[in-house]
Amino acid sequence: MKNKIKAIIVSVGLTLIGQVCAEQQVWSVSGLKMPESVEYDIKHDRYYASNINGGLTEQDGNGSIALLDSKGKLIAPEWVSGLHSPKGLALHKNRLYVADVKQLVVIDVITAKIISRYHA
Repeated sequence: MKNKIKAIIVSVGLTLIGQVCAEQQVWSVSGLKMPESVEYDIKHDRYYASNINGGLTEQDGNGSIALLDSKGKLIAPEWVSGLHSPKGLALHKNRLYVADVKQLVVIDVITAKIISRYHA
């Protein structure tokens, strides 16, 4: 099975009997290494995707963050590397917060550099 991320547009309409949802695939991407989370950066119009690339709790340094453009094109599969098993992502003021094994990693999205690691 290929590792893919699919963007879905969901439109919701109201009918006499309740809500109706319709899904339409917008794009998909391959070339990721066990993707888990995706975060959209509205300011820079791009996506960040976490690549576990190994065991879920392994501290192996194989994990990374991939960078995709707004159309789903993979720009950099290992935009930021040196992570263990990155899962959750959150973005705030040009900082990408990454839940990694036993730590929270903070990445500056302008420089693509890890600027802090907070151990759990």
